[in-house]
Amino acid sequence: MIRCVTFILATLLISSCGNMEKKNKSSVYENYITQKGLQPIDNISNFKLHDWRSLNNHYLVFSSSQNRSYLVKLSSYCSELPYAETILVRSKGSGLRPSSSAIHVIKRGLQQPRPERCPIKSIYLVSKKQADEITLLGRS
Repeated sequence: MIRCVTFILATLLISSCGNMEKKNKSSVYENYITQKGLQPIDNISNFKLHDWRSLNNHYLVFSSSQNRSYLVKLSSYCSELPYAETILVRSKGSGLRPSSSAIHVIKRGLQQPRPERCPIKSIYLVSKKQADEITLLGRS
């Protein structure tokens, strides 16, 4: 009985540490946004995705065919994003708007019946240098 209780407590402790790490990773990006005074943008006209990098389950960086970079915050936890091989960007209407756009994540190596839909909460225009800085934040 004591072993069982000890095992359960150890499991809970380990899982809570993992959750704290995930929250800390997101707070690193939130702190960067605040420190750099980044302001969300309402729309990206004629957006064409050129490249992307997953930062964690809530953030990613897009680069567009117009040689611009964007930090993207998702509305909710996107479980498959760190493992994605491909993403699709979907938007209603013209341009890319946080309120009506989402990414669809296709997990590497699996035949998914449907890609995971992850709505976009906010988009920040960043320089190429800032995009590189942001990417390095998650690795430290």
